[in-house]
Amino acid sequence: MLIKLAEDATVRAISASAPLLDDDIPEHIRALTSRDVLGVEADLSSSFAVRASLPGLHVTITGGDLDEKQMRAVATLAGKHRLVVVEGAAGAGKTATLAATRTAIVQTGYAMIVVTPTLKAAQVVANEIGSQAHSAAWLARQYGFSWDNDGRGTRELSVPSCDVVLCRGDLLLIDKAGMLDQDTARALVTIADETGARLALVGDRHQLPAVGRGGVLDIAAHLADPEARLTLDNVHRFADPDYAKLSLAMRSGQNPEAVFDLLVQRGQIVVRSDEASRTAALADDAAATGALVVADTREQVADLNQAIHERLVTAGTRELPLRYAINYVELAYASTAYGDQVETTLVA
Repeated sequence: MLIKLAEDATVRAISASAPLLDDDIPEHIRALTSRDVLGVEADLSSSFAVRASLPGLHVTITGGDLDEKQMRAVATLAGKHRLVVVEGAAGAGKTATLAATRTAIVQTGYAMIVVTPTLKAAQVVANEIGSQAHSAAWLARQYGFSWDNDGRGTRELSVPSCDVVLCRGDLLLIDKAGMLDQDTARALVTIADETGARLALVGDRHQLPAVGRGGVLDIAAHLADPEARLTLDNVHRFADPDYAKLSLAMRSGQNPEAVFDLLVQRGQIVVRSDEASRTAALADDAAATGALVVADTREQVADLNQAIHERLVTAGTRELPLRYAINYVELAYASTAYGDQVETTLVA
């Protein structure tokens, strides 16, 4: 009975799906998707293409502490292009560019609303640019979009808060756009289309991708007008110019062996001969400095926590708060004792 039920469900699922690959592709390779998924991507591509086809103008920007590429990005973001894509490596000055863009847009009489894929990122951006920023999901809900636990989206009539009402010519700017999922992106694009707002995506495709179906920044970068697609590649964050160059090399993924060797020479990567010596070195450092150690598995976390605990007991500092190693999935509770500092995250 269960076999027949599974076979029937399989047939129904396949009949409701669309093939992605050719018939001669091996069966173990995922080759199906839903028509709804394809529809979301088609909607995004269509809107981006229409926006890119419309004429746009830059504004004139002078003064400030920005480099030439940042100034050009501000001039484009504050101009008349309907779709703008700005990419940049970590430390390339994207946030400083956003702050200058906000000032320039306000001076022209328009508004800029900034959203990010997560609330935490929005809070950071708001502090750095001196203006409000919101999570993308929150803004979508303001305009009536919502999703259930299974990802099914609906939209109801809704009046957005007065401070996020977009008008024609305003700029809806999505920061950290490489992390944006397609469903939320379609909601934001729909909002921009309905209100007449311009749309900008700022991010880095070499950094963290979306948790759900991503590729939004890829689609936008592929379809955007070349005049409205800019890259910031002058790294400002690092005082060491050699490390700044290395950060760009790590981002590009070119010559990984040479980059790895340079990082080892600089002492920024330390290779241990075995797991025991690695655990001992990490535990020594964490016990002495209180550094946070991140490991791949629960077993590694448990070993590190135990080793750190033993060193603190030996040193007679066990009563002090201890910051334990963590893994990406869950807290390892083993060896946790009174006075320990337990760290976790709240995803909102």
